[in-house]
Amino acid sequence: MFVAIFVVMAAWFSFQAVYSSGSIGTGGTFTATSCEESFGRTPGGSHRNGSSHEPQVTCEGAFRPDGGAATATSVRMTLHPGDAPVSDGDEYIRRLMDSGGKGTELHTARLNPDSAIGSVLGEFNTSNPEKTEQSVLAVLFSLFFLAAGIFCLRADWPRGGGGSVPLKVAWSQSVGAGTRGTVITVAAVAVVGIVLTRIFI
Repeated sequence: MFVAIFVVMAAWFSFQAVYSSGSIGTGGTFTATSCEESFGRTPGGSHRNGSSHEPQVTCEGAFRPDGGAATATSVRMTLHPGDAPVSDGDEYIRRLMDSGGKGTELHTARLNPDSAIGSVLGEFNTSNPEKTEQSVLAVLFSLFFLAAGIFCLRADWPRGGGGSVPLKVAWSQSVGAGTRGTVITVAAVAVVGIVLTRIFI
């Protein structure tokens, strides 16, 4: 049961990591012509609802897909702090409010609003490094605990009632070579990934 939970968690946070990196959808550049403070969700805007107490802006502008498309599409995008391409999303939103947003460029991916993912998550998928890092770390921690869960399941360790053998004995005698290799590999990937994530993201 616990192994299945960590598999589901790793899969979910993997999706979140890819999504928050702005890698899902048609990549392109949104260029704002104007931005103003807004409240509530704007149709065709962000997937994040936010509250009236959270700073957010609605920007009019044009979306031009990557790859040298000749024409741009007029669109409206609602941005919340979590949509900002910086760690301090609140400050980013405040700057847009103060400047009016004209000429602001934002790399984003556009989703088909009629698709299942687009209807649930919203039309635009912007890249946010902080949320990407959080999701990647969640994946890696899930993998680490998945490795621990596989070991505990196969070694029946620890046992209730104080009947557990020492950890070293359980590892060497109660777990087959194939399982030990799987546990070491998954745990090593998790630990190395956590270190690299903290360095590069």
